[in-house]
Amino acid sequence: ADEGALLTGTVSRVAVAGRVSFTDIGVSSSAPSGQTWRLTVTRSSLPPAVSANFTFTSSAETQMVLAPSFVPATNSCYAFAGTGAAACAAYRPQGVSALGSVVFGGVPFSQQPVLNFELKGRGLQLPEFGGINVSCALVDATSGDLVPGDPMIGTTTTEALGGRTHFTDIGVSLAGSNYKLRFDTPGATSVFGPTFSVTPGPPDTVSALVSPEAAPKSGAEFARQPSALVLDAGGNNVSVSVQVSARLQSGGVLGGNTAVRTVDGTAAFTDLSVDAPGSGYVVVFQVTDACCGVVREAETAPFDIVVGDPHALEETVAPAGAAGGAAFATQPAVRVLDAGGNLLTGDSTTVVTAEIGQDNSLFLTQLGGAAVDGGHDVLDIEPFADENGTRYVVVARNYDGTTYLVNSTLYLWNETTEALQLVQEVPSLGAWDWESFAVPGGGTFLAVANNFREVSSDNGVPLGSFSTKSFLFKLQGGRAVFAAAIDTYGATSFEAFQIGSATFLGVTNSFDGASNTVPSELFRVTDLSDDTFGLNVQVTSFQQLPSSSAYDMEFVAVGTERYLAVANNFQGAGYAANSSVLRFAEGAFAPWEEVETYGAVAVASFHLGTERSFLAFASALSPTLDVADGGLVDVYEFAGGGLVRRQRFTGVHGARSMSHFRLNQADWLALATDPAPAQGAGGLLLTLWNTSTCASAASCGVNFTAYRMDQSGGGLQS
Repeated sequence: ADEGALLTGTVSRVAVAGRVSFTDIGVSSSAPSGQTWRLTVTRSSLPPAVSANFTFTSSAETQMVLAPSFVPATNSCYAFAGTGAAACAAYRPQGVSALGSVVFGGVPFSQQPVLNFELKGRGLQLPEFGGINVSCALVDATSGDLVPGDPMIGTTTTEALGGRTHFTDIGVSLAGSNYKLRFDTPGATSVFGPTFSVTPGPPDTVSALVSPEAAPKSGAEFARQPSALVLDAGGNNVSVSVQVSARLQSGGVLGGNTAVRTVDGTAAFTDLSVDAPGSGYVVVFQVTDACCGVVREAETAPFDIVVGDPHALEETVAPAGAAGGAAFATQPAVRVLDAGGNLLTGDSTTVVTAEIGQDNSLFLTQLGGAAVDGGHDVLDIEPFADENGTRYVVVARNYDGTTYLVNSTLYLWNETTEALQLVQEVPSLGAWDWESFAVPGGGTFLAVANNFREVSSDNGVPLGSFSTKSFLFKLQGGRAVFAAAIDTYGATSFEAFQIGSATFLGVTNSFDGASNTVPSELFRVTDLSDDTFGLNVQVTSFQQLPSSSAYDMEFVAVGTERYLAVANNFQGAGYAANSSVLRFAEGAFAPWEEVETYGAVAVASFHLGTERSFLAFASALSPTLDVADGGLVDVYEFAGGGLVRRQRFTGVHGARSMSHFRLNQADWLALATDPAPAQGAGGLLLTLWNTSTCASAASCGVNFTAYRMDQSGGGLQS
């Protein structure tokens, strides 16, 4: 029978290109269910087209049911089990321990909701049910009201096919609690999922909240300190504390504490500065998703750095030629610098006053080799003074004749008795070198280069590893207190220096147990110690430096340029190993020059007046590589945009280390020599370049000559 009255929608359509497509026809809700039906399509003068038979169920008999297996949760790389578990543990909300039992903002559900269309009361799925849309919305679990805004992600409307609908990528972005999902389709009762909460997830984006002011002064802390905002994938402030690091995009050195942790998603820096004037500086913030290992970055607005205010004085010419009642033959000169170490060329108002006082530092250095460490191979003696002027000596004990497991020793210089008194033994492992240095506002530090970690012995032969840790100590209450351990590989020396307000510590590595071609490394030292949290010293890797069995490192500033010289002792299969000089540019040290050396053991720098700067490299061997021919010292001058060799001093037997000092208007190089290769005549070799006879610094030819050999029974360090 013709039941056309039961059809709904537009039942007549005009053909387009020979085709007719119906878009909205359906069966009236008043049509009886459970019967067999078919559609007939007609056109006058043409035979009708008839569909296959079908049945339908009335909406009153149909219900939409959420599959009971659906539990709102997120997994993927944010899971709490398997790879990355330790890194992700920090993001686990309190009380949550099971895998997939938490929802992170902005992350699709790990198990997507599925809804079936069934006959009410019978649980039978209706496979013929389809062609209608099902939508999903986020509501308050108590009131049922929609959560305002746009709190969901993914495709929230999908079409039912074959009696079911399956969402594929939905999730919730907005962190909060007491949520439910509501599913709706025309003609059916709404369906609600279980109650759940959304937790801010791991960091996904970082953005610059505040940029520095337009023109900060070099070396001075920004008046407007930058800050960064860290959000999860849903745009929520991260709730856990994550580290945000800051660096300059290029040029200069960013001073201050460059790594801070977020509080409610905001990382607020407090003491950043830039050392050198320049334009177009940009601070780059970086945060790492600890679960997934994804690095995110953001940049501040560009800003310029202008020359700062007078901050420090630097001696460029030392007084010399003193005679009672007469002016110095060589008058002292100083430079006025800003906080970034830049010369204030426009300063014509600063008044500098000269004063005189007694300095016992040379006397102390001479007494540093007291026999209190007899019975040990001593490879370094480091005299230093703390921030209060109290003088100390730390001694690097390397070996006691049977083992490398010997501590080094720290001594106090007693001003009254003019003698060294033992303060403490300081832990070390086959120590080669000690370096003392100060961190601005942080006090005095001591670093020991541990060369070999002995673990056992075989018939008196020590066995162990060159891949060991060197130690950093802070001087507190007159004692060395452990502050940090640094990964090193056959460490031979440390070199500490500052660029702007940043403190760097360079280590020369010589052997990793398998190869001599092991890079040396540059670390940045930041002291965050305070009265509340106690000792807190951060040592972070800044840069690896190419080297081959490196023995020594020297930092030198020449005008506005900064350099690092590395003495390489062994390369490939021999001692014909060039040493290298690196120049600081665009925020890092890059290879600049190589110099000819033969088993280099030391490098030293010095200046002649304000006009000339030098590097001296000491080699244990000569170009013949024959021990009988001894070694040499090459003196290079920074000139013409490179290094020019000014002198080669030969016949130095058994050189182990070298230091430069200036005394009585003359330059001295002191070389410690080993008695074995020095044919039994080891000791301290003093070489002199007497510049007092020069008409001017610019015209003075380099001419170091042997002055005196003090035989000390085999001292190995100058």
